[in-house]
Amino acid sequence: MNKNIYSKFFCIMIICVFFQTACSSTSTSTDNLGLQGDTQVRITQNLTYTNSEEEQEYKISTKEENTQTEPELENSKYCTNITDVTQDECQALVTLYESTNGDEWINNDNWLVNNNVREWYGIIAFNGHVFQINLDNNNLIGVIPPELKNLEYLEILGLSGNQLNGTIPVELGNLKNLYYLFLSENQLSGNIPPELGNLTNLNLLSLSGNKLTGSIPLELGNLINLTDLYLGCNKLTGSIPASLGNLINLDELSLGLNKLTGHIPPELGNLTNLTILDLVLNNLDGSIPSELGNMSNLQVLGLHANQLTGVIPSELGNLSNLIDISLYSNKLEGSIPSTFINLDQLNGFYFYDTNLCEPNTQEFLAWKKTIQYWSGTEVTCN
Repeated sequence: MNKNIYSKFFCIMIICVFFQTACSSTSTSTDNLGLQGDTQVRITQNLTYTNSEEEQEYKISTKEENTQTEPELENSKYCTNITDVTQDECQALVTLYESTNGDEWINNDNWLVNNNVREWYGIIAFNGHVFQINLDNNNLIGVIPPELKNLEYLEILGLSGNQLNGTIPVELGNLKNLYYLFLSENQLSGNIPPELGNLTNLNLLSLSGNKLTGSIPLELGNLINLTDLYLGCNKLTGSIPASLGNLINLDELSLGLNKLTGHIPPELGNLTNLTILDLVLNNLDGSIPSELGNMSNLQVLGLHANQLTGVIPSELGNLSNLIDISLYSNKLEGSIPSTFINLDQLNGFYFYDTNLCEPNTQEFLAWKKTIQYWSGTEVTCN
């Protein structure tokens, strides 16, 4: 029996609860240190003094100057001798450094010093372009600069476990080659940009453990290559988009510890490759869709601490790979389905603080003894 999935689920929940508590007691405000626009044309006035025998004349002359803002000048200075990537890509990296207090990073080896970007800590570059940024858990403090849009060949952006604040730039939706986007465990706020739905090559999207608000964009249903979607431990509201049922390659879906409302979309039953479905600690209501019984590879089903009503659909007895099911603290009623005796891989079943009862049959009682973690009301059905 595979216990790894079961352990991973509860470890994630413990981390999320701890992180959410820590985030709620911390408030950080940082100005946007990104670049302030394109090169400007400025008109300057020069006072010219001329002397003649007849009179003294003051003239005002004007001329055009092609100037850059101070951050742009700094970036250009650092990138002057860089030859292994384009100037735009180099300047985007320098802006990231300046916007996130790079001097205080845990590791900033070779940044702004070595003439080869590929030697900068956390950067993988070749063939003239930046392909990976791996700066997880590196004490980045500040904002994610929109200039990262210039890294058009980027495949991995890893900024998790830092102290990033502000919003997720909509410009990240331009990174069409991105496979992995890790922004979890920061202090990011605001909405999830619908533009992230443009990243159709994305395999993993991790935004959990932030302060994100608003609804889950319908456009995330366009990410047909996605295998892992982590949006838990935020302050998201609204309903779960039915469009998430389009993500047929999804392996893990984590939306727990938010403020989501409405029904569980029956379209989630299309996710036949899903192994973990985490919807815990929201305000979801209505019944459990019988279509969830189609998720034949599901190993962990977490629905506890919502406002779910009605009976448990007997179709959940089809989930032959299920290891753990958590339904407690809901308004469920009726009998535990007799089809549950088919769940011969089940290790944990939690249904206390509900109105569920247990079938009083020898077959069911024998099956119940095979479950290692059984926590319920132990009320026998009439």
